Amino acid sequence: MSSAVETTTPTGPGSELAFSEAAGPSAWKSLPAWAVVATGDKAASTDVIRSMAERAGATITELEGSHVIMVSQPDAVADVVLKAAAAVDPAPAAVRG
Repeated sequence: MSSAVETTTPTGPGSELAFSEAAGPSAWKSLPAWAVVATGDKAASTDVIRSMAERAGATITELEGSHVIMVSQPDAVADVVLKAAAAVDPAPAAVRG
């Protein structure tokens, strides 16, 4: 009988290297970042999420809602994702081919 990990991941169980190998440089230090901060989040402190986003130099969008802001405000979250994608690659997908 297979384990839960084996049945829920197509590649099977994870590697021990994922926990013991060095990860390399932090991407947030050199790449642009965006964050959506849910102002009514009770699961993760809004102040903590905002401070982490500020530390990363992220473009921050604050939206009224809970921890699952992508469910309560999907259009607003999608707009942030699309703006972020356009900022790093302004050519529309159809143009890139």
